[in-house]
Amino acid sequence: MTAREIMVRAHELARGMEGDYSARLALALRQAWFEARLIASGGKLWERGEHRRLYFNDLMGLYGLEVDRYNTGNISHATLDGEQISNSSARQIADMLGWGKFWYDLNTGKFASRDISQTAFDRMTEKLLAS
Repeated sequence: MTAREIMVRAHELARGMEGDYSARLALALRQAWFEARLIASGGKLWERGEHRRLYFNDLMGLYGLEVDRYNTGNISHATLDGEQISNSSARQIADMLGWGKFWYDLNTGKFASRDISQTAFDRMTEKLLAS
């Protein structure tokens, strides 16, 4: 997002709040910059009707899992945050993340997921909040 897009988004958010406009704008700017960081971290904007969400598609990367594969598709080497893990553990994590969805809801200001364990949800949320 460009600085102009961030300001436009901040004014859009501030219009929906109550109170002194300069205070609303300050709060809205924080939110707009946070949204820009999420987009820079791989979030893709999805809008339909009243719904506005940032979906994250590279869940394995966000989780910290890196895998190398044989030509057959089986895992030949795996690391989690730089530490080597067993191929079996990596396959279990990859399978769970492969079916899941993870997003940030722009209307509610909360992260949400579907078909992902609570541990994985917490781990990915912490990584995004720390970035």
